[in-house]
Amino acid sequence: MLNRTFMRTFLRAVLLALPLFATAGCATYEWHKDGADTGAARALLDSCSLKARSEAARRIQATPPAPNIAVDREGRTVILQPPDRDGERFLLEQDLIRRCMTGAGYTLQPVDRKPSR
Repeated sequence: MLNRTFMRTFLRAVLLALPLFATAGCATYEWHKDGADTGAARALLDSCSLKARSEAARRIQATPPAPNIAVDREGRTVILQPPDRDGERFLLEQDLIRRCMTGAGYTLQPVDRKPSR
């Protein structure tokens, strides 16, 4: 049986990522700010991404803790592996990037990819 903490974390990650997957094929998004050029947005996004990666790694340890050793109802020794925290770190990273970009006045908008006539 899976660890309840793992299942809650996994379910939360799936529910948070579901809208991203649902709209992935529908539209392409980019950061936009009136009066800012694409190069400035790209440079800020790179800076925000670097800061977010560093902060997320600091908050969520990359190396998992040691496994837990337990005894089941029938007296057998069971080794419970701790949940993988990569998904949690990824979601935190994306949230920190979004906060950084919106804090600088950017909004995430769909790109109009219709061919011109």
